[in-house]
Amino acid sequence: MRDEYLQRGDFNLFFVDWSILGQSPCYLMAVHNADHVGECIAQLIHRILETETTDIHLIGFSLGGQVTNFVARHAKPFRIPRITGLDPALPLYIGVSNDEKLDASDAVFVDVLHTNALVQGKIERCGHADFYFNGGSFSQDVDPIVCSHHRAPDYYMESIRSFRGFWGWQCDSYINYLLGFCRPSDNLREAGENCRNTTRGMFIISTNPSPPFAMGKWTDVLKNSGFKYMSELYDIT
Repeated sequence: MRDEYLQRGDFNLFFVDWSILGQSPCYLMAVHNADHVGECIAQLIHRILETETTDIHLIGFSLGGQVTNFVARHAKPFRIPRITGLDPALPLYIGVSNDEKLDASDAVFVDVLHTNALVQGKIERCGHADFYFNGGSFSQDVDPIVCSHHRAPDYYMESIRSFRGFWGWQCDSYINYLLGFCRPSDNLREAGENCRNTTRGMFIISTNPSPPFAMGKWTDVLKNSGFKYMSELYDIT
């Protein structure tokens, strides 16, 4: 991710290695320490604010996605401009209050990428904009338990410099998606680094099975590939 950002432009990047507080297989300890990690990151943010820099974007993968909630809490009264959750962790976060997990109140704009819902990642919407890649649960041609979860950072990294981009069509709810009511439409929004902070709702994204994953706008794919093929792929009537 570092290389992608530095090739895109000038950024100050901070990476947090808190592996000593969450060593496998002690996941329970890692969850317990999430608040402490968030507090430490918030202290760094307060130091950054002393330089009159306020353009701050937090990106957290898996349990790190839940840590951003604690960062936001301890950073107050400053409000984080943007938080991106990359398949926020599900285990031990079922039924907890919003004060203990990532949700839309944690930043001015919260966008979330779902790739392994109901397995290692959360299925519920937890941002202003939630993007479900390939249905949000399993990615194509990979191990459904591990690799699908790790596709979230892969997709985000590609989005930083992608010319096609990851574009999703809007869906009212995950239940509607499962029932087949969320067919592709022209109401498209881009996910990843270029996601606009005015984006609201739930979106479904299809990807290629291997890099480059981004397919661009499905309407462009339709024009380039032929209507017959795409109508079979998406069951367009």
